[in-house]
Amino acid sequence: MIMLTINGTPTIAATFAGPEIAQRFLELNINSGFRTCFWVFAIVLVGVSFPAFVVLLLNQIKAKRAGLLVKQRSGRTPFQSFKHYFIEFDGK
Repeated sequence: MIMLTINGTPTIAATFAGPEIAQRFLELNINSGFRTCFWVFAIVLVGVSFPAFVVLLLNQIKAKRAGLLVKQRSGRTPFQSFKHYFIEFDGK
């Protein structure tokens, strides 16, 4: 139960802060035009994605140093690789 509660805590902040942030963003957008939306989206996307990227990169480096991540050759031609990954990603 504690883990479920901790998992739900961002919802509490979003419930109270979300409408206020949306109202301020709407006021900003009316004065500056729709292009502001694209800039804000780009900045927020990078800001949210960057910490996860850093964590994944650091873990990859640790795995390489520990010898857990070894690059193996597939032995496929470029066309065979394209066909393989096309099928793997649900292409039919």
